[in-house]
Amino acid sequence: PVERIEPIGPDELAALLEGDDPPLVLDVRGAGEYADGHIAGSLHIPYGELARRLDELPRDRALATICKGGKRSGLAASVLQREGFETIHVARGGVGTWKQEGRPVETGAVPA
Repeated sequence: PVERIEPIGPDELAALLEGDDPPLVLDVRGAGEYADGHIAGSLHIPYGELARRLDELPRDRALATICKGGKRSGLAASVLQREGFETIHVARGGVGTWKQEGRPVETGAVPA
């Protein structure tokens, strides 16, 4: 069976994050992209590492995948959905659009 994951934009993500049951933002960009600016509180797992790091993800809340423009986050959302995670695909702009719309980002690498 085929299931469709409806994409949302950064504005819709912002509304979800302010809600009662916010998703965990999963940033699937590369390390340098993440260090240059990411959504506060997001978890960083590059798309290429996702399949082997699924055990790091919570199963008790939705995961909102985000990247630069939507391609990697869409692929990540598909992987997660296939593995039984509740997924939200942030497309129609990614972290860059988030920032351009005046929303805050943090900089710096993932702590070791």
